[in-house]
Amino acid sequence: MTRTPTNRLLALELDDRIIGLLNDLLTRLGQHWGLTIESGLRMGSGTALAMYWHHRHSTDVDLSVLEDEFNKGWVNGARSLREYLNKQKQQGEIKWFRYVRGCVGWERPNSGEVSLSLSRLERRNATHQEATTGIPLAPIRDILGGKLLGRVLTQNRLLVRDAYDLCTAAEQEPHIFKEVIDEAYEIPEHMHTLINRIKSTNKRIIEGRPIIEPADTGLTYDPWRRFVELAEPILQEIDDERAQKDTRIRLKNTREHGE
Repeated sequence: MTRTPTNRLLALELDDRIIGLLNDLLTRLGQHWGLTIESGLRMGSGTALAMYWHHRHSTDVDLSVLEDEFNKGWVNGARSLREYLNKQKQQGEIKWFRYVRGCVGWERPNSGEVSLSLSRLERRNATHQEATTGIPLAPIRDILGGKLLGRVLTQNRLLVRDAYDLCTAAEQEPHIFKEVIDEAYEIPEHMHTLINRIKSTNKRIIEGRPIIEPADTGLTYDPWRRFVELAEPILQEIDDERAQKDTRIRLKNTREHGE
């Protein structure tokens, strides 16, 4: 499935090895759910980050769409897409499929996974798109926030590729890395629990699939430990800023009450 990229978004190339996955997913969503790029589909996760940074190879294609459009597709095409996937699985064309409210996806033999997820989060404006299809890429800030606040802090999963991506962000986009840490620190005990969990582990935390074709091979050894080294100074800086703010508020209140 191709579409002329728009002029307003910068085009980035998707790895040739997985462009077929994207086209397959877009085709099925269009045929069975009536969803198109104009419906607000966006590409995110590690594949989009790999297009921004070229820091590793990602084998999956993950799209998202806002809740209203997801629900319309679910209502209009739930039976059609499920029947298609069932038939494909029976014929050995796919290894497995997931079909639940909020997320659909599947994996073909000798291929990566594809998925469509429902998004309830407020979206920032896209600035980049995939060059062939024109599908917008989720902004880096949104992807990293989803990884740290969603999979890590909410689901308590420490995937090695998420740590690698977060550490790469600290190098490539330090201001975005700090913003993500700042947002995650809105509930301090969650971040402290994460930091303490990593620091108290004597072994490397290597969960999930290995990192493929990393640009920084040294970082792949223990990326969660490196994440702690990068995050702790930022957390200390945030603590200092908050303490100074509290001091200013107390002084202001003291002066007002004294008058």
